[in-house]
Amino acid sequence: RLVSDPYVDEALQAALAVPLKLNQREQLTAAADAVGKAAFGFAIEADGNTLAAIDPLLPKPEQYKNQ
Repeated sequence: RLVSDPYVDEALQAALAVPLKLNQREQLTAAADAVGKAAFGFAIEADGNTLAAIDPLLPKPEQYKNQ
């Protein structure tokens, strides 16, 4: 909701379209392919500023880095 990007929207729609349960191999594989396609498109065309709205949600470095 914080990020407005067509590639992020496409990936979310694909990921949420198929229930995560047994015997969904074909549907889950198709969803994974769609997420991958959206991710590659995002990587090619977007920059980090596109995701700046979620920065406050990320853990601080001291929470995940071994010191």
